Amino acid sequence: MKRALAAFLFLAGSIPLLPAQNPFPVAYPQDTTQGTSGNLVPLGFSYGPTYDEGRFQELIPATHLPTKGGVILGIAVNCQTYAGKVTYKSLILEMGHTRRTALDRNFAVNLPKPVAVLSGTNFAVTYAKHAWTPILFTRPFPYNGNDNLVLQFRKVYDRKANPVSGMVTMETSGNPGRRDLPKTAYAFGTLGSGASNASTAKFLYPAPLAVRLLFGGTPTLTLRSDPAGTKKYVFSLGGSMLFTVYGAKSSFFALFLDTAFRKPVSLPGVGGFPRLRVQFIPAYGLISGVGTWKTPIPNNPSLVGARLVYQAVLVDPQSRIEFTNALDNIFNP
Repeated sequence: MKRALAAFLFLAGSIPLLPAQNPFPVAYPQDTTQGTSGNLVPLGFSYGPTYDEGRFQELIPATHLPTKGGVILGIAVNCQTYAGKVTYKSLILEMGHTRRTALDRNFAVNLPKPVAVLSGTNFAVTYAKHAWTPILFTRPFPYNGNDNLVLQFRKVYDRKANPVSGMVTMETSGNPGRRDLPKTAYAFGTLGSGASNASTAKFLYPAPLAVRLLFGGTPTLTLRSDPAGTKKYVFSLGGSMLFTVYGAKSSFFALFLDTAFRKPVSLPGVGGFPRLRVQFIPAYGLISGVGTWKTPIPNNPSLVGARLVYQAVLVDPQSRIEFTNALDNIFNP
């Protein structure tokens, strides 16, 4: 195992200078847009009316969120099956902090004080297939940098008033499933069933919705590994991984690597805190708003099932030190 990790770490790429972007994304669980598993409930629907209303909750652990905190300006989702405009009769997005580590079937228990970040009537979203589609909030959400986060969708779709040919489904991490992450909770029904206001979830399912949280200027780190060629899994042996660091222009960064999340350590005068112990520093350099680092995954069977955890630290031109969110991956065959 250690030899395989050493081989992985040795295969370092480069950090090109790219134009700055804002807001900065945090992708949960990863930044892939080529997954083959999906869910109809949060924003989608099928050929029949069964899923035209839905209530959906996702718990995002603090381990995967920025330790500095920051303002969330919106989300982005990945539609697998449709490109074009979808108009919802009603779309409500809500968020809230929680100390819970798992969702209950009782929606109110999971989100006792929901903050409505978007309340849309006849609300249109124009999706691109296999690409991140942003949905900006009308009320930004201030994330505190410490707690877990619950994201809730309440969707009502009227297929007669706003018909769309085909099926609309949102990517999840279900291929293969991340059963180590919190299950989602959801209920669904036909138009007029009241499912968007259901009090109890029909299902608790171990396939988190793939989502980007769009932070306003908070430094972030994303990780992507789409299936390629004959591979059917993300992070497959012989594939590759793409890290992206977002931060202030002309910042120096270092990417840290460990084998597990660790207990947070507070550092005076530093924005955020480390969630890992530094085992290796596989990449470092100067970025211009955004920097990327690509590395191949060794075709070594001993890597299968292994987990790695990553986090970046940035030093901006004013010598301010800030930590990004942490994230992880599990290697697959």
